[in-house]
Amino acid sequence: MLMRISFIFLALVLLASFSFADSIYLVKYYSNDSQSHACNPNSAECAYLNSVIIDSKDSAMCASGVKVLGLSGGTNAHAEKNDQSNYSTSICMKSDIFTSGTCSYTAAGANCPAEREDCVFALSSATNAHLSKCGVFTNELKFCCKKGVATTIIPDETSKSCISTVSVENAYLDSDTKFSFTCLPAADINIIIFDSQGNILAEGGVLSKIPCGAATSTATFKVISDRGAGTYLARFVAPACSRDEYFAVKDTKDQTFAIPDNNFALAFLVAFTAGAFILFSRRKK
Repeated sequence: MLMRISFIFLALVLLASFSFADSIYLVKYYSNDSQSHACNPNSAECAYLNSVIIDSKDSAMCASGVKVLGLSGGTNAHAEKNDQSNYSTSICMKSDIFTSGTCSYTAAGANCPAEREDCVFALSSATNAHLSKCGVFTNELKFCCKKGVATTIIPDETSKSCISTVSVENAYLDSDTKFSFTCLPAADINIIIFDSQGNILAEGGVLSKIPCGAATSTATFKVISDRGAGTYLARFVAPACSRDEYFAVKDTKDQTFAIPDNNFALAFLVAFTAGAFILFSRRKK
């Protein structure tokens, strides 16, 4: 009985090691110009396509987190910095997002600091502001974060075709799917992967700052089995354009159990402990 309970406990520990977090929307905005308004992704009326996504581990309800942005309403809204209090709609992240140095606002017209190199979005002023991508406004206030914390999606520039020769290999569940692609002009791109329901995939569904140029570049990701086979969408986002590529994910060819590389130590511990319990129970008999 003791051995059975121990096996169950060890199995739960092993499963917990494969946990993952979802990517979620932080804010959406209308356009990439100086008249752009914003909307709250939690509002049913929020339908803008340009958006900022973050990992759910960096998100929080406002009761336990900290305000990073204020909006004048659920949609078609003006915006304000976190230290202003003119609007009742707040967009929040985890409580230490500022104090830990993960994200910050710049002074008007300043560039993002080296330690927070990614410009996530910009405001035209401290309050009563328009919100859009960085580089749109004169003397803008930039919201900057450490690399990989947030990703900006700009699908309304798909008419410009700067990303080409996209191919997808090994698109099977629980396998490393490979993208190959080229870009002209060369740029660092983001790749966002959506499932058939339009949801951004869990961990691994946002690939940030992938170098892309005239020579073929590659990137890999994995669709875990509980997402299911079906049609998926990869959105390649460059500074000057974006491209959508649909592809089919099939059931995995190899159904044998495999443990990811970063879990070998845990797997060894599980096997060693299980063997010890078996040996102990045989000696008792």
